[in-house]
Amino acid sequence: MLIMSTDEILAAVLALDVKTRAEVAHRIIVSLDEEGGDDLDETQWEAAWVEEAERRLAEMRSGKVKGIPGEQVFARARARFKP
Repeated sequence: MLIMSTDEILAAVLALDVKTRAEVAHRIIVSLDEEGGDDLDETQWEAAWVEEAERRLAEMRSGKVKGIPGEQVFARARARFKP
């Protein structure tokens, strides 16, 4: 069995075309959902996400947290994951 470091895996995935990277990302996310589902059905997941979104919105409105402009978020992500 070939063992690769996280950096090697990431480099290999980032070298793929965008469609293939999207497929890899989708499959990883699906695998996480399958492992960490805690037996919640889709309705329960949706309710949990609505609750989380409402909590985050309340934090934003109260000033407890401040948003980060999308341009800044994407610039940081590009810099961090630049091949």
